[in-house]
Amino acid sequence: MAALLRYLNFDVILVKDASLRGMASALDQFQAKLAGGVDIGLFFYSGHGQQNGAGRGFVLPTDVPERLGDANLQEYALAVEYIRNRMVMEGRARLNILVLDACRNNPGVMGVMSPAAKGLGSPPPAVVGEGSGGTVIAYATEAGHVSYEGPEDAPYSIYTGELLKALAMPGMEVEQAFALVTKAVGKVTGGAQKPKYTAGVYDDFRLVPMVAGGSGGQREEFPSGRVFKDCDQCPEMVVVPAGEFLMGSPEDEPERSKDEGPRHKVTIARPFAVGKVEVTFAEWDACVAGGGCNGYEPKDKGWGRGRRPVIYVSWDDAKAYVAWLTKVTGKPYRLLTEAEWEYAARAGTTTPFSTGQTITTDQANFYGPYTYNSSAMGQSRGGTMEVGAFPANRFGLHDMHGNVREWVEDCYVETYDKTPQDGTAYTDNCSLRVLRGGSWGYFPGDLRSAKRLRSTPDFGVYNSGFRVARTF
Repeated sequence: MAALLRYLNFDVILVKDASLRGMASALDQFQAKLAGGVDIGLFFYSGHGQQNGAGRGFVLPTDVPERLGDANLQEYALAVEYIRNRMVMEGRARLNILVLDACRNNPGVMGVMSPAAKGLGSPPPAVVGEGSGGTVIAYATEAGHVSYEGPEDAPYSIYTGELLKALAMPGMEVEQAFALVTKAVGKVTGGAQKPKYTAGVYDDFRLVPMVAGGSGGQREEFPSGRVFKDCDQCPEMVVVPAGEFLMGSPEDEPERSKDEGPRHKVTIARPFAVGKVEVTFAEWDACVAGGGCNGYEPKDKGWGRGRRPVIYVSWDDAKAYVAWLTKVTGKPYRLLTEAEWEYAARAGTTTPFSTGQTITTDQANFYGPYTYNSSAMGQSRGGTMEVGAFPANRFGLHDMHGNVREWVEDCYVETYDKTPQDGTAYTDNCSLRVLRGGSWGYFPGDLRSAKRLRSTPDFGVYNSGFRVARTF
């Protein structure tokens, strides 16, 4: 959420795992900025919530007592109406948005459910302060119910995941965005979770303006998950959202190599586009026919061309392809950086594979007679398969594990001690370049999201290919 808001030009105050004092201090900083006059003030809380018997809602800090009753809620937690009043009554934002991603069931007082207690309670009225364009107060779920976590190892809840998508949509009015989230969460959870919001918005607020794509000096806007092509022979691209992730593997991950550490946080500050699949022979051949790729026609080893991933291409060859693609489309195509590749491959997971702790030959193309983490033994297909033959990950990308190993932009370095933490490429000491993802002939441990491979940039063999990225 912080990464998306920064991308949308918000000045972000980020507080994680805050004590009551930390929450109060952050709220003071937030209110001071609102008092200076801003277009939009947005308060986002993700954590635990509780309501007292009188129906007042509270958000809970990390230093809250284990058992919190009505008598001491006011002492140890922040009231929702207090946060709302600090924003609306003391601030000068044109629009105030208060979002609470928290459960609204009540654990009861000393183990006994209070009959009137229903989580964070009903949303306070959407009051309007002096000079305000309105207020939106949104809850992840209805009173008395829980807010569900996302899929296993997802970095955020179902509600926050849908909210991120909606807030980034070009031309989406703020009030419409929350209506869309309500519908989407209900659909994903089969009606088990029903977000609620109240809104009184009196101006036309859009976090991302509706603009035409790329012409007339206007800036392109692509919401996360959108699939597009810039020309008939161009690769199909998927928009990947901004976000943060832990790059590398934990020390106890089976088959871990030393060059997968130290594990560190990387921030991808802006959305970018990634090839939905690996670059195919058909796409490469279009480059050659169009006068690009240095006229190089790689062999297919008798497996076929068309929708199979191009092979026998070096890092230098991959760079020639993206240069041609950039020239033809006028768009900034490139290779993924190593950090972007791992971020895209993980798609919100922290497990060895985007599929979880194990991977099978029903999920990817690799040497199945070997197993990983007690996975089921599978088959060996003995070559590449057409791209997109296996299910996509949560970002909508296919074949991030297996089929062909993929060149990325970075120079290989033995540890991450000096590599960038903003998603950009490491480009010092470039005797070797990095490949990721493993291939059809690799053991499953070599397909892990954190696994690193390397080769000289002029060397292309029958298991090496690539996919492209595009900057907006």
